Amino acid sequence: MYRQTNLDNSFQLRNTTEMGYLSNDKYPTQNEEYLGKYICVRHKTEYNQMLNQRFHIPEGDFDEYIYPENSGRRRFFQILRWDTEEPFRAILMNNSGEVIVTYTTQLENDLYDLVGSRIYNATTTRAKMKDYEYLVLNRTYDPDLFFDKLYYEKVNFIGIQDEPYLGLQVWSEYDTDLSLEKNDQILQNRNKYGKLPESTMKQMVRRNPKLYSLPEEIFNSYPHYYSWRDKSFADNSRRAINKGYIIRADKQGSVEPELVVMEVLSNDSVRFVTQHEARFFYNTDNMITRDPLELVRRYINK
Repeated sequence: MYRQTNLDNSFQLRNTTEMGYLSNDKYPTQNEEYLGKYICVRHKTEYNQMLNQRFHIPEGDFDEYIYPENSGRRRFFQILRWDTEEPFRAILMNNSGEVIVTYTTQLENDLYDLVGSRIYNATTTRAKMKDYEYLVLNRTYDPDLFFDKLYYEKVNFIGIQDEPYLGLQVWSEYDTDLSLEKNDQILQNRNKYGKLPESTMKQMVRRNPKLYSLPEEIFNSYPHYYSWRDKSFADNSRRAINKGYIIRADKQGSVEPELVVMEVLSNDSVRFVTQHEARFFYNTDNMITRDPLELVRRYINK
């Protein structure tokens, strides 16, 4: 049976303003110079509530400035997506498989490196040791500007992951593809309505004798069994074309919930898409999961 991930956690339906930008063969123009390189961003994980700062400020340096405390781990994130046009999405992943979803416009405005400082030298040296190509978005020699930007930099939140979804294969459906000829019959949930066990129906008859000899459809419509999804077309895809794998799936209740899919196209190229831009469908009869980090590395770091 097919299910739509955007409905599994209903909070993912709130932002639909970006549904019209992508299609099965249309993807925002990427900054090819940035893709595959690494940056550092301030982030926090819901697992341990630890705030991870972007840089470590050496003790005794810049004591006259107010800056964030040296908390958490400074991690490099690889750039997987960097739009140069609407919706200006940026998607990043670190070597622990944690995925950040943000906007390129925000990163380009906020991220500065203080060139020539011990902060900058330590960062670039560490990147070189890891064989990472570090990307400097904005260079400055002005500590006033640098610390002002650093202090107010947004915290990128990573929620607790819904493990059964990570690495799950899905099909993507875009609003802009709905005018295309229908060719995705495989994703239609035919004969999807369940059947109550005979023992359960007997118990219902004992409690309410009026149910005796009524059709099974009547039993299946009773409140203790009824599922609104089974009575709707919410899980029937209309134009699901591209296949991919889920690499981030926040549990319901996260502060800034995100779901990210790596689409694998016919030529083995990949695209990274969020639930704000597409609807995703998965097969409940084939809940085979894979390691998202290994999936990304297979296609990105060839």
